[in-house]
Amino acid sequence: MTGTGPPVVATPLRTEYAAVRSSVPGLRVERTGRGPGRSAGWAAGRAAGPVLVAGVAGALTDELRPGDLVVAGEVTDGTTTVRCPAAPLLAGALARRGLTAVLGRLATWPTVVSGITRDRLAGTGALAVDTETLPLAAAAGKGPFAAVRAVVDTPHDPLLHPATIGHGLRALRSLRAAAPVLAEWAAALGPRELTPAGPGCCSGGATRPVQGAPAAGPDLVLVAGSADAPAVRLVEDAERAGCPAHLIQDAGAVDLRWLAGTTRIRLTAAIPLPPHLVEDLVTCLSGLGPVTVRAGHGGGEHGGGEHEADAYLDDSSAVPRR
Repeated sequence: MTGTGPPVVATPLRTEYAAVRSSVPGLRVERTGRGPGRSAGWAAGRAAGPVLVAGVAGALTDELRPGDLVVAGEVTDGTTTVRCPAAPLLAGALARRGLTAVLGRLATWPTVVSGITRDRLAGTGALAVDTETLPLAAAAGKGPFAAVRAVVDTPHDPLLHPATIGHGLRALRSLRAAAPVLAEWAAALGPRELTPAGPGCCSGGATRPVQGAPAAGPDLVLVAGSADAPAVRLVEDAERAGCPAHLIQDAGAVDLRWLAGTTRIRLTAAIPLPPHLVEDLVTCLSGLGPVTVRAGHGGGEHGGGEHEADAYLDDSSAVPRR
């Protein structure tokens, strides 16, 4: 990870702070203040480190309902954009808890929006809008950054509406239910090595060689595929060797709880690994910390070079894009 500060969940409002803090006592949660000015001041006053913003937002589409969670794939004000590479892992974890979580673009605007402004932001493809997330992203520096916002109001039911109080309570309940996943995100942070290995596997892609000693054995094995006999056998073989192993069909299926305490991951399959799966997994993991890719061949029985995922990280890190 880049930066020296500890992981923190940033909650702008007192009610948001109470909803998250009361649900996971061991999680570091800070109230940052309403609006872009207070958010920028909070970000400037702390050492750079991993940040996850949790709060409420206004939906820009009536396809979302109060209480739905928006997991930011990126946050933008139309000029600066910050990407959130680990968003698929967060969205998957929230869905596994039975919460409605939608992955997409989150807009930050200086003021509460309505009418024409709301329509214009919706036209950019953003799902929801708030006034704090982008300024708070600066606190992460070049380190991990993520955002989860619970919907309070929608175009059909705007903020100044008789149902707003009930919608707000529903949003806060969703934040409270999501809090354990925010703690899982914090526990999963850290640098990792990923070794893709399987029939026909090669380094390829955007990685480039670096010098280094051979990798130690993995502490987590991910097997790409469905629950067919060859894939299940690979899981069983890893477990017999004393290594936790899980089947996955895409990067979003990786459970954040599997990643806590892991530094070396082996990705394998009974068939050639889909290149997009390797790239997607590297991108997601890069949202939790630096990733080094070690190329494996033929199931990893025949050595292979070490590669650093610089190109992936350059494309997906939480650095503001202008």
